[in-house]
Amino acid sequence: MKTSKFVKLCVLLVPMIFIVSSAFSQRNTEDVIYLKNGSVIRGEIIEQKFGDFVKIESTGHNVWVFSSEDIDRIVKEKHQAPKKWGPNIKEKGYFNITDVGLLAGRDSYQNRYSFSSLIINGYQFKNRLSLGLGTGIEFMDIPLAPVFLDVRHTILKGKLSPFIGVQGGYAFPLVNYYDNAYEPMYKGGYMVGSVIGIKNYISDNAAIVFSVGFRHQQLLSTRTHWGWEGDEQITKVFNLYNRIAIRAGLHFN
Repeated sequence: MKTSKFVKLCVLLVPMIFIVSSAFSQRNTEDVIYLKNGSVIRGEIIEQKFGDFVKIESTGHNVWVFSSEDIDRIVKEKHQAPKKWGPNIKEKGYFNITDVGLLAGRDSYQNRYSFSSLIINGYQFKNRLSLGLGTGIEFMDIPLAPVFLDVRHTILKGKLSPFIGVQGGYAFPLVNYYDNAYEPMYKGGYMVGSVIGIKNYISDNAAIVFSVGFRHQQLLSTRTHWGWEGDEQITKVFNLYNRIAIRAGLHFN
């Protein structure tokens, strides 16, 4: 008796399992028409007359009718989910970064923050490593014009990605101050820095960039003292500046 009930249960369950499995399989597959001209249409075939035509509703809910003579083959394939929106970002090529920011650190005039603006032009390689040449204007006691190499790596592909980078170069003074008895002559100095940030593309060729970095700057100056008898004494002074750089700007491909 128990065996008979078990057999009846199996007879009922097997068709149900087959129907559910078949329905699930159909939901995960789609009709794909490969045309002789190379085009591919995905969707659901809603009407077909062998040797004459095929009517298919595409995934974009458009209805297409193709002559059998234009069709190379018709197959069932795994359903492809529609791609998420994202900018068509170039993997390599010319780029420009223009940013402004603050250099945090007390200077000789007791200012805690100073202004900085940089422009970098360069080339990004396919491995997302970029090499650029930069310049701009920065204030560290006096206005400086840095000229430097910028190497950075964008870590991830896609619209949003962190990046890291290093910089190195030389900063030239833009002004010099003179006094009758005291003449500081600024010579400029070497600069190095590192940066970490995030880049968010807002279009195919433009991204917003935020970064925080460390900046070390040397500044050499010579000071001339004139004695009562007209003798000249020259003193060299090395000023060292360590700054936290906070920046925001735009990246153009």
